[in-house]
Amino acid sequence: MSSDRYRDFRQLARHEQEGCAFRRVVVPRPSTVTIVAPHGGRIEPGTSPIARAIAAEDYALYLFEGLKPGDNRHLHITSANFDDPQCLGLISRSRLVLTVHGCRDWDVRVYVGGRHQQLARRLVALLNRHHFPAELDRTYHAGIHTRNICNRGTLRQGVQLELSAGLRRSLLRSPRQTEVRRFAGVIRAGLGTAV
Repeated sequence: MSSDRYRDFRQLARHEQEGCAFRRVVVPRPSTVTIVAPHGGRIEPGTSPIARAIAAEDYALYLFEGLKPGDNRHLHITSANFDDPQCLGLISRSRLVLTVHGCRDWDVRVYVGGRHQQLARRLVALLNRHHFPAELDRTYHAGIHTRNICNRGTLRQGVQLELSAGLRRSLLRSPRQTEVRRFAGVIRAGLGTAV
């Protein structure tokens, strides 16, 4: 993204203090799948708890979370440039990477992208069947660049979920986040067919 303040993780880490401006959550698990929220915390609100729910106790998990009281958007590193060594180390041992992002649309929608088009189509069908409006991502944030973090597992093709602001809001506002768990269950069912 051309408006990013930092071109990569090394530059960000030189200017922002870990534990104050941002934190990293790295949970390795004996799994061929890693769930990643590279813009979690206050950068793209709601993506961290949704990624955690998808990972549950089974899949490896990486979160990069903005912690600042404001201006967390400055911590955004576009996915093709996201190169935190801790994240890269985790996904280097993973066959498949699924990333969770947030876009600004206020309608309730999931845009499913990434280079693993077979799995993307499967997830779109499952999400729509369970009343989560979804479509294949054909926008500028389709996640098809080979350097996109979702495409850097050993399979070299992954899936990117862009969750609209409206969807994230509705999921997180459900009583006891029951809709987050239901959404995560649909994604996990789709992943189970691919690994």
